Amino acid sequence: GAWLAGLGVPADRIHVLPGHDGGPGPEAGAAVRSFWAAADRRTVPFDALVREGADPSRRLQAWFADLAGPPAGALREITGGGWRDLRGLPEAPAHPWAEARKILLPTVDGPLLLRFGGIGRIGRTRFAMARRLAAAGFVPEPLAWRHGFTAERWREDARPLDPAGDRPALLDRLAAYLGFRARVFPDPDRGGATLADLLAMARRNGRDVPGTAAWADGMASRIDGLEARRAPILTDNRLHAWEWIVVPEGILKTDAVDHHAGHDLVGPQDPAWDVAGASVEFDLAPGETDRLLRAVAESAGRAVDAALLAVLRPCYAAFWHGAATMAAAAAAPGPERDRHAREAARYRAALVQCTRLD
Repeated sequence: GAWLAGLGVPADRIHVLPGHDGGPGPEAGAAVRSFWAAADRRTVPFDALVREGADPSRRLQAWFADLAGPPAGALREITGGGWRDLRGLPEAPAHPWAEARKILLPTVDGPLLLRFGGIGRIGRTRFAMARRLAAAGFVPEPLAWRHGFTAERWREDARPLDPAGDRPALLDRLAAYLGFRARVFPDPDRGGATLADLLAMARRNGRDVPGTAAWADGMASRIDGLEARRAPILTDNRLHAWEWIVVPEGILKTDAVDHHAGHDLVGPQDPAWDVAGASVEFDLAPGETDRLLRAVAESAGRAVDAALLAVLRPCYAAFWHGAATMAAAAAAPGPERDRHAREAARYRAALVQCTRLD
């Protein structure tokens, strides 16, 4: 819009077609806010178009009628933390403005989870990836992909992961899962943030965390040599405890196909990034991290670089410290802000620990 205005296009000829009615985020400057306030903005909310549209054949339920039959009840929105009560995870943080739509469709055979995953090539690629992960037993089975939404059976027999009580099985599952991803999903574009990018992020996000600046200074001379050893894959990038469920057949990962392609800095990374993530998320002891590193390498059929892991653990903690801090700042005062603040404190403590140890 600013570019068009700069070319002399009159303001009344500039029309903005945003995806929602929300305004700019907290990082937007005065010029952006001024443009947005004056812009002719036109939106059609998703719910008005798809959930309550005048034509029943175009509603979300109709897209999956061949799987669901006649609806057995009203659609239930579980986006933005609505899944917490269903999974028994009241303290898990959620980003209502950033989370993909998740809707439960009741059927006579049990609910279907309809999750937005992307349209066009992006959606097809993610659906194929989910099918491959499901065939290997790592995620719930996706049944269909329609107009950007994937349908899968909502596992009513699932319980939350208990990181302490489920620990032996969890470590085995992590090794198999991360090794499978490293073996099956290489990143042909070698995309994602470079080590220099990640180190700069860690320095910024950890600028008020004792020990981070000194650690980053000491690491700066090493990253050029380590960068050549990075072998990016389509990493999971989100190994938080609430992202796992336990079902009769074992431990399953949820939301496993799109976080490497999120609108953030990280992107696809070396498998060591996910080992670092597991180490931080589950507070693994040094011996547990070493065993996981070896087990992932064995499952992947390739070495996972311990020197890269030493760089990536603080970077992972710093990334999520920054993300949780920003989420807390954006949330209204109340329980959601408190959840994000607790997460920010947890990652801050992890950053202090791993910069001291590494």
